[in-house]
Amino acid sequence: MSTHHTHATHPNALAAYYEGTEGLFSNLEVEVLRILRRTPGLTDREVALAMRSQDPNRSRPRITALLKSGVLEECGDAQDPISGKTVRRTRVRANPSQPQRQFSFDLPPFTPGALATFSGTDMAMGGDDGSP
Repeated sequence: MSTHHTHATHPNALAAYYEGTEGLFSNLEVEVLRILRRTPGLTDREVALAMRSQDPNRSRPRITALLKSGVLEECGDAQDPISGKTVRRTRVRANPSQPQRQFSFDLPPFTPGALATFSGTDMAMGGDDGSP
C-alpha cells in the first residue's frame, strides 16, 4: 500500500486513478505505468526489457515525460550493466499530482459584443485601417 501524508492509498485506488487517465497518456506511457506499478524502482533499461526491447530509448522518453507530468518520481540510482553509467530508478508516485497533459487557457469568456469593440490597429486580423 502507498502512503499518503494522512492515510494509506490502496493499490486498487491507484489503479483506478491511472485507468481513468485514458487519452492523457500514450499507449507506451500506459505500458510504462503498468510495468512500474507492478515492479517499482526499475531503470530505463529494465523498463525497456519489460517492454520486450533491448534499447532503453524505447522507454526513456516516456519515463521522462511521466516524470515531468508528476506521475513518476526518481527513487534512487543504479549502475547500468551495459554502459557502466550511473542511471536513475523510477517508480509511480504514491500521491501523483493531477496529470499535466490537460490544456487550459487563461482567456476571458467570449461575449458576442466583444468583437465590435475592436477598431483601427486594434483589429485582431486585417490591415491597419480594419479592412480585411
